[in-house]
Amino acid sequence: MRGKANKADILLGVCYRPPNQDEEADEAFYKQLAEVSQSLALVLMGDFNLPDICWKYNTAERKQSRRFLECVEDNFLTQLVSEPTRGGASLDLLFTNREGLVGDVVVRGLLRISDHEMIEFLILGEATLVVNVASYCQHIDKNYIALQELHREFGPSHFTVLAFPCNQFGELEPSSSQEIESFAESNYGVTFPVFQKIKILGSEAELAFKFLIDASTLMPPQLDCADFDFSHGEEVAFDPYTLQLESACCPGFS
Repeated sequence: MRGKANKADILLGVCYRPPNQDEEADEAFYKQLAEVSQSLALVLMGDFNLPDICWKYNTAERKQSRRFLECVEDNFLTQLVSEPTRGGASLDLLFTNREGLVGDVVVRGLLRISDHEMIEFLILGEATLVVNVASYCQHIDKNYIALQELHREFGPSHFTVLAFPCNQFGELEPSSSQEIESFAESNYGVTFPVFQKIKILGSEAELAFKFLIDASTLMPPQLDCADFDFSHGEEVAFDPYTLQLESACCPGFS
């Protein structure tokens, strides 16, 4: 199953390994796993029937289990289930080859008549809030404070604020790029990136902003501050008074 995480391909695989599977079948699986794990963001889950593996210390008693551990290490996979999933054994496992791609892994309990525990988890994407800022805007205090709060609170959850100063709205950003960055850091403790001053309207507009505004449902003359979520290429409504991002694109950020 393929999907998207921050516009990159992600492969979700489900595997059942029979308890009596021979070494030849194991090796065929390991070869296929090596191919996909090198080129794609991978999430692999399933019942691998290797109860003798101790995932805390990465040790195993049986030869086939030790070979499985070698494959996991060779392909830079991380196993994320830390609790037993059938009796006292960890048979159902969850792997990924990208740090931060999978989170909130929970062993939930039995599903109907199954004797295996359910495993719930989230596949995490990334969201980027792109804003233009103006140091002399009447709302600058609330805007910078709110943006920094969003960056501080949600930064560890794959959320980034990117600020682009612009002087095209009432000439409210006349300073140099260096002065603007210093102003944001010294007055508001900003730790998110503040880039060089740019133009976002007219023939000299930066191409990225031109594309976003052309695709936006907001007309440029009404844009007091353009906010876009780059992970989906759509604008979001950012309310600095409530620290809310009102968009289906960012359901986790409110």
